[in-house]
Amino acid sequence: MLVITSRDTGRIIIPKGWKKKGHKKPEAAATEAFEEAGVLGEVHRKPLGTYKYWKRNEREFEQLQVLVYPLRVTKQRLDWPEKGQRKVSWLSAEDAALLVDEPQLATIIRNFADNSLNA
Repeated sequence: MLVITSRDTGRIIIPKGWKKKGHKKPEAAATEAFEEAGVLGEVHRKPLGTYKYWKRNEREFEQLQVLVYPLRVTKQRLDWPEKGQRKVSWLSAEDAALLVDEPQLATIIRNFADNSLNA
C-alpha cells in the first residue's frame, strides 16, 4: 500500500486530489497519484469508498469528502512534480491503516486488503 505525507502537516495520507476540469474523477485520482508520488498504473472506475477529513485552510477548517479509487501501480518514476515535498512509503495494508488518522480511511484500506486476499 502506498502512503505519502501531507505537505502541510506531515500526516500519513494516501494520494488524493481535486477533480480537474475535463477529467473524470478516476482520471483525476491517477493524475494526483503521479504528481504526489510518481506512480503510474491502471485506475479502477469504481471507488472503494469515501471518507471525510478536515482540511486546514489559511483562515478556517473545511470538512471534505474524498472518493478513494484504487490504482494498480505498474511503475514508479524516479522524478515527479512533488518529489521532495512529501515522503513516500510502501507499507503493508495493516501498517498503512494504523498510521492514517482518519478511521474511515483505515477501514477502506483494511477492507481493500481483505478483498484483495480473497479475490
